[in-house]
Amino acid sequence: MFLYGGGMCKKCVDMWFHKLRVWKIGNGHITRFWEDSWLEGDTLASFFLRLYNNSLQHGVCIEKMGRWASGKCEWAFSWRRSWFVWESLMVDPFMGKLQNCNFVQGVPNVWVWSTDNSSSFSAKSTYATLHDLRLGSKLDETLRRV
Repeated sequence: MFLYGGGMCKKCVDMWFHKLRVWKIGNGHITRFWEDSWLEGDTLASFFLRLYNNSLQHGVCIEKMGRWASGKCEWAFSWRRSWFVWESLMVDPFMGKLQNCNFVQGVPNVWVWSTDNSSSFSAKSTYATLHDLRLGSKLDETLRRV
């Protein structure tokens, strides 16, 4: 295990960094619908593997997965075959996950730093966050010993 200054391991640094930066979708131009992690958690392909395997749209960007109508994105999925009855039960949770997606036509995707009110990365907000994380872990360790 490689240690960074202050006793933090590389894996720990990677975990907090990836949790604090958020990919904010604008028009979905360069974000792959199935293969990129753009909703909370993991990729849609990993959440809905059976649907992904039946899709004809592997590697397709979000903006190409539908069309704009009246200022809103309407999904247009292409499937290899019709759904088996038991597979159709997966479609409702899948569509539910997509229901709250807000895309903005003509606005590019951006990385947002979640710990700063301006959404911009700063050394000050990063230091404060790391400091809080480190104190929190020491506090947890102290409480476990008591």
